[in-house]
Amino acid sequence: MTNSPSPAAADKKTDETTETTKTTEPEIAEANTALKMGGGFIIIFFIVWTLFGFAAFIMSIVCFGYSGSTSEKFVGLLIAFFLGPFYFIFYGVNKNYCRNIGANAIAAANQVMGGFKKRK
Repeated sequence: MTNSPSPAAADKKTDETTETTKTTEPEIAEANTALKMGGGFIIIFFIVWTLFGFAAFIMSIVCFGYSGSTSEKFVGLLIAFFLGPFYFIFYGVNKNYCRNIGANAIAAANQVMGGFKKRK
């Protein structure tokens, strides 16, 4: 004869395992609250990321009229478009990028306004 457990013993064993996996209603409510709070954080993070990314993109376009090489300006535009808020790190690290109005912009403004008058 084989030593197999009786059907009653097998039922008792499955009852024990199902009892340990059951959760109570307060535990479920706590889990749902944690999920809602985590979901809210993700939504707020996404909104803030999008707003800063949009501001970075607009700022990178505005910087085309300021100082810096053409390659820096295009790199800034690409960083703002693809990486969003990380553009501000690029802006802070590069000291010559987007700091002063370029010489061409000043010359164009002087021609429109009649240039500088020399003082005697």
